[in-house]
Amino acid sequence: MPDASEAALRLFASLAATIGAYGAYKVVAFLYSKWTYPLRFLPGPPSPGFLAGSEKELWDAESYPIHEKWLGDYGPTMKIPGFLGANHLYTVDLKALNHILMNGTIYPET
Repeated sequence: MPDASEAALRLFASLAATIGAYGAYKVVAFLYSKWTYPLRFLPGPPSPGFLAGSEKELWDAESYPIHEKWLGDYGPTMKIPGFLGANHLYTVDLKALNHILMNGTIYPET
């Protein structure tokens, strides 16, 4: 019959294996989503950092020159790096905006 220390060791080992498997799953899911993300081929500015991305430049009231530079460099539709590596679609294309606004049931607000 196993003693208490052996049972505790087995419990710890199974808990560590479960946490390790979950961590591996999350890493694979993150990489898979990056490799299959529909916006991955859109041009856009590089991310200044993983944590905040370009959120500061995007929402700063004094950042109009940066928006103009991005439009000149990347065109009217681009991806903007966001918080924790997320990418956001940024467009000023009137035809695309009209389609999105007229088909609100297809493009839910997030």
